[in-house]
This record gives sequence, structure tokens and C-alpha cells, in this order.
Amino acid sequence: MKLLRALAVLALTSVNTHAAKPVNTQGWCQVGNGDFTVISQMSPSATAVWADRLNQFLHAMNGRLRVDGRILGPFTIVLFRNIDDFWQSAPVLSGGAPLNSLAAFSREAGWGSLAASCELGSTEGTRRMIFQTGVSWLMSGDHRPRPPTLQKGIGAAYSTYVIENNEEVFGRPIYGASSHIVGIENHPMASNERFLPIEELLAVRDINTVADRHDTLMFSLESWGFAHFLLFSKDMVRRHAMEHLLDAFAHTSDPHDALKIAFGEDARIINSLFLDYMRGGNFYEVTCPLEPAPPLRSPAPAPQALVASVLARLEASVHNLDVARAYAEQAVRLAPNDSSSYDALAMVDFFAKRFPETAADCREAIRLETRDGWTWLEASELLGRSGAEGSTLPTLLPITSEKGREAINLCEKAILCRRGLTVAFDRIAALIPIADHVTEDDGKFLALGQTLFPNDGWIEIGRAQWARRVHEPALALKLLDDVLARSAALSSGSVEKARMLRAQWAAGPG
Repeated sequence: MKLLRALAVLALTSVNTHAAKPVNTQGWCQVGNGDFTVISQMSPSATAVWADRLNQFLHAMNGRLRVDGRILGPFTIVLFRNIDDFWQSAPVLSGGAPLNSLAAFSREAGWGSLAASCELGSTEGTRRMIFQTGVSWLMSGDHRPRPPTLQKGIGAAYSTYVIENNEEVFGRPIYGASSHIVGIENHPMASNERFLPIEELLAVRDINTVADRHDTLMFSLESWGFAHFLLFSKDMVRRHAMEHLLDAFAHTSDPHDALKIAFGEDARIINSLFLDYMRGGNFYEVTCPLEPAPPLRSPAPAPQALVASVLARLEASVHNLDVARAYAEQAVRLAPNDSSSYDALAMVDFFAKRFPETAADCREAIRLETRDGWTWLEASELLGRSGAEGSTLPTLLPITSEKGREAINLCEKAILCRRGLTVAFDRIAALIPIADHVTEDDGKFLALGQTLFPNDGWIEIGRAQWARRVHEPALALKLLDDVLARSAALSSGSVEKARMLRAQWAAGPG
């Protein structure tokens, strides 16, 4: 399941070995507009400044990114008052050493987006990091798959947004980055200080895979440069180049084919066009009249239980699980009748693989009528399972047909709370063949999943299996044929499964 893979990756990349400890949850404030929430340890006036900056930036990004509000999850940013408290929650390198010049960090997964920052003396750098987390959050509302270089580059290219003379400025080069790129490209000092060919750059799926053969700083700089080239160079803007390339990756995962789809014959010269732009050092900017964002309310005191719940999630996201559980338990003590307290505790226990405890946490949150889709999904994942603390989750099977039906019901509750939970749709699809009965609503949920996530072949296969179970064999075959027709854009596993089922079903009943 994608849920488990996502959590496994998160745990591996976020191991934190420094001695984290809880901070005081008193004296915090909160502000938000329904789309994002700021929980701040800073003064109300400082909080208002940062929240207004983020609010204006996110408003300015309207129309510049393709965002489906139906799948956009919650976004929470935590602002610490000082560097000491910030470092209690910040991720560190695997050996325990601190990350250099860290102004902010963020984590994204099915449970939503979390970011954290504080004043570090570099207002421009801190602002840019916060804006970049905002771009990442907005892009989570775009179902199109994209290589890490585009994800990273788009965020960096837009993060330098500023307001000057009552105008918005997009695309300003990152201070020092353009001269660094031009200097290295013209006078490389080492073999790893070079640009990767564009196809190679777009083929990177994990930043760790380039570390041994290519400088990671260069990867970041080139990702920014390539995104800037597509988003702001005059010819590429005219051609809507970035949108065409993102659309191309929705049809194929192969960089060569994606470039061909996006640029036609010009795909052959895209490297030289990009290098010419980099060497020229003339990084274009876009200015627009300022369109003020709807104002936020003034910061209000944040209940201690809310602060504790948010910090529990933040600590869990960087794998400080003991501290995370201390926060979550504090939230439960402070607000024992608030479902969000148990939502946080369930998330922490799930991350810690305390599965019996997670199941109990979920039951209590559901009793208190939780609206957290992630909690409903956790309850489904754990249904019918057994596992001692520290064990890994068993695979989906074996699970009884009755439990399968109940697990589907819980996933559908999760989707009613959060339509963007891709893994809930995938789990329904996986359970359809074994549930003791299926319903018309199951088909509607899977059809919704196809609409929201057209590049997830597993959802479409699940709907095909649903159609076969409700005695619509023609529809079942058509859905499998649709998967096979779009095989270049879907996972190899889903395509192979569709091919196997197609052969079985075409052979006749059984």
C-alpha cells in the first residue's frame, strides 16, 4: 500500500538523533483562513506579519499552479520564537549533526502538510523557505506526477516572490545562485560540478541517488535553473512550456518521451536552449499589479491542547516519537473530549508501530466523531490485524470477507472527510475482490477516485473488479482496456495486473 511505503520513506529520511524535548505549550497564538493554519510561539504582532506574508503569497499563486481544491489537504505552519525551540523539532543528518543554514523544514504525506520555521536573522532566506513550503503544499493538489527536479525547481523559482512599489515580482533569481551557476558552467572546478543533461536530470527519482556522482548543491541549483527557464524565459513562457511538460509526465514517466510530447522537434535542442539561458545570466522576472489577498483575522490565543496536538504531529513527522507521544498525551489530558487529541495520539502510535494502541486511539477518536480522514484510514488499516509493538504491519491478506467489508466502509468514511486520500481509494480497490459483498456506493467512490487521480491505475483496476462483481462484465473489460491503453503513464505493477486480469476474464466465467 502507498500509505505504508510513504511512511517507510518518511521514517528512513527523517531519523533524528539529537535529544529533542518538549517545549512549553503555553502562550502560543493561531491564525488562518480555512486553507492554512499558523500556530505560532512568536508575539501576536510578529505572527501577523508572517501569516500575512504567507497569505499574500498563496493568493498571488492563484492561477500560476494547477490546484484541485478537492484533493488539497490541510497545511499547518509552526513558527517557533527562537532557534533553541526550533532545533528541538528540526530534522538532523543521520549521524546527528545539524543541517547547515536551516531556516525551515516541511513534511508532506497523506495526513497533510506541516512546516516549521523561526526567525534566524535572515529574513529573506526564512521567507523564501516558508514560501517554498507553500508551493509544495499547493502542488499536492495537482494529481499529475512530476519528477523531483520539477517539484524542487518550481518551489525554488517561485519562492523569491516579493512586493515592490505596489507590484508583485515573480522569478527573481535566488541571491548568489545565478552567478554561482554561470561561474560553474563556464569554469567547472570538478567533474561533479557540471550540469546533468536534461533527460538525466528529469530521470532522478531520489536525490540520494545522485549524491555519489553529482554534487547535490548542483542538482538543487540546476533544478531551480531549469524551472526558471521554463517558467520565465520569454520563449518558454510564450509556449506554456512548464504546463506542457507537466502534462506530458501525466502520459509517460519516460523523460525522453515527455520532452518529445512537450516540445516536439525542439526536444532535440532543449539542452542547448537551456544552457544558453544559463550562460546568458539574464534571468527574467515577471511583474504584476498587486492584488491584495483577503485579510486574515488577528492572531488569537491558541488552546494548549491544540498546540500539543500540532507539535505531536510535527515531532512524529521527523520521527521524534517519544517527544511526539508526550505532546499527544498532553493534548488528551487537556482536552479529553476533543477528537483531535486522539487523532494526534493515533498518528504517533501508528508511526511508532504501536498497533494495538493505535486501534484504541482510533476507536476513541471515532467515538468523539472525528473528522480526520487519516484516523478513519488508520482504523481501516488496522482492522482485523494483530501485531506486537515494534512489529511491521502484516500484508493485506489474510483478512476475512466480513472484515474486508468493514474496512471498505471505514475507507469511505475517510474519503468523505478528505477526498485527497489516494491511499483510501487504493485500499478500497484492493479489498473489493474479497469483501463479502459490494454496493453501488463502492462503485461511486471508485469512479470518484478515477476522476481525482487519473494516473492511479490501481483505482481503475479496483473499479473493474467491482464491475465484474456486480455482473457488468463488458464494463469490467472496458476499464481494463483503458488501463492498458494508458500503460506508459501508469505504474508497471498496475499495468501487469490489468493485463493478467484481462486475459483471465476474456477466457470466460470463473
